[in-house]
Amino acid sequence: MRPTDWLAWYEQHADTYAQVTQASGPVAARDAFMAMLEPGARVVDVGCGAGRDLSAFRAAGFEACGVDASPRLATHAEAHSGATVHVGRFESWVRDHAGSFDGVWACGLLVHTPCSALEGAFVSLREALKERGVLWASVRVGQEGEPDDRGRYACTGPAVRAAAEAAGLSVIRFERHADGLTGADETGRTDWWELWAERGRGPR
Repeated sequence: MRPTDWLAWYEQHADTYAQVTQASGPVAARDAFMAMLEPGARVVDVGCGAGRDLSAFRAAGFEACGVDASPRLATHAEAHSGATVHVGRFESWVRDHAGSFDGVWACGLLVHTPCSALEGAFVSLREALKERGVLWASVRVGQEGEPDDRGRYACTGPAVRAAAEAAGLSVIRFERHADGLTGADETGRTDWWELWAERGRGPR
């Protein structure tokens, strides 16, 4: 799959993907993330997919919105969560919303970002945060290399953490977990790096 084809895959499979992913998710990680925020905090779910986590943030009383590159998934997310979902690539969207959010949630967002480009992606996510805002992000476990047949990349733990720190994020927690982020879909078992981080002084 060419790097640009992953968006076409989500558009083609949006209905099935929504049904599967809305049924299961990283509940423990999401609860830990929400516990780091003040009541009513502003949260953006970047790469919100069909709106599973976005709906949970709204139900918990946060002022939440979403961003997704897939128009069809954005439609699912708005219907599922009742939140506003912006359609577009996160790198360009966050430039117009710098320093706007207390929390940035990026579940599976970085799966289509090569390991070598993670620092730049973390810089973009960091820029959306207010001072001392909190980011949670997941990255597939594996060795850096070519993407799989759905355009998904993997990365080693030290490389993920180094990229986040180089982007000006202060890592709070960094853990490895198996599956649980998207449910038992056709992609099979996947291990994930989970990172909680706070906006720091800026990229080195």
